[in-house]
Amino acid sequence: MSKVRALISLIVGLALLCGCSTTEANKIVAGASKAIVAVTSQVGHEVDNGCINPQVPLAARICFDYSGKSSTLGRWAFYKFGTSTNASVAGHAKSLLEDGYTGPALAAIVAQVSGWPHDVSSSPPNITITKIVVNQAQTGATLHTVETWKVTTTGPNPTVLFAETKKAHVVTMVAFSSSLLDSWKVKAIA
Repeated sequence: MSKVRALISLIVGLALLCGCSTTEANKIVAGASKAIVAVTSQVGHEVDNGCINPQVPLAARICFDYSGKSSTLGRWAFYKFGTSTNASVAGHAKSLLEDGYTGPALAAIVAQVSGWPHDVSSSPPNITITKIVVNQAQTGATLHTVETWKVTTTGPNPTVLFAETKKAHVVTMVAFSSSLLDSWKVKAIA
């Protein structure tokens, strides 16, 4: 639970630094907090499926980076705010996406969102990680996930922009080192 508290503190700090209005910052914090609750409610299921596995010491870190940092803070925030008319908010959302994605996965999500309207509605994702394999050099990992996402336009007659319901994915992640800490980024999603 201390990781969850640290993550919430990070979200609050980033929302304050984004230069956006208080209302927009509150939306970012509230949305990300809901997503963290959704992700952490899956922890029991993830534990049963290998995210905390003594045979794969990095598994918990990689699972957390995918479900928490890459998917919730990065992808979900970009879905909600990546096309904002406020350049600071949109830029901050893209920066969060870039913190969790690289290469083809990053390019695909940016292209996906590029034609979306400015005001969208999105529920936090529901992600279950069913399997994780880390390469011997501990520089890459493959995750098998089951994911539910839904993004719609707002208004009286919402249009679905993107939806998946319990869709299986194979996610390729790569390790990145920085001066602050090591992290994992999504390189490909199939």
